[in-house]
Amino acid sequence: MALSFQTTRLEVNEIDNTTSTAQIQQLIAKIPYILTADVVTHLPAYFHHIDSASKAEQWLTRMCSESRLLQITLKDKETIGFLFANTENEINTHIGYVIAQQHWGKGYASELLQGFIHTANTIGSWHKLIAGVDKSNFASVHLLKKQGFSEQGCANGNMYFFEYALSKAD
Repeated sequence: MALSFQTTRLEVNEIDNTTSTAQIQQLIAKIPYILTADVVTHLPAYFHHIDSASKAEQWLTRMCSESRLLQITLKDKETIGFLFANTENEINTHIGYVIAQQHWGKGYASELLQGFIHTANTIGSWHKLIAGVDKSNFASVHLLKKQGFSEQGCANGNMYFFEYALSKAD
């Protein structure tokens, strides 16, 4: 079943086999405007240099094959970013997100994580959310701590890992 949720200002929907061809084409056109150099600075190499429709399509295909990819839109339907969820062993779910730079500092990432945590608590098999963040990405480090994620240490000297233990809804 596709993941989706709404917050006060956001609609978040999983991109899956029910997503129409027209929606996919609109998304491909939007991806290069979201994955700008400043947005992807702290992300893996395959997020960088997405500057054409063909590269955007390749990126989208890869992300959908490696994780559950959720599109973040404002209530007016403008796509402003993505959330990624990759579950290992059906228990631990690794997450990440990107928000277009023009939407930074408006509280969208905080609202997104709050809504996702609430939704993740309803998924019976998920026990823990895990986020890896580059040490120099101070905004994301602060956001994860603010949302209740606990720091679990460093890997390779440049990544912090954070965990959030889910409480199961009855």
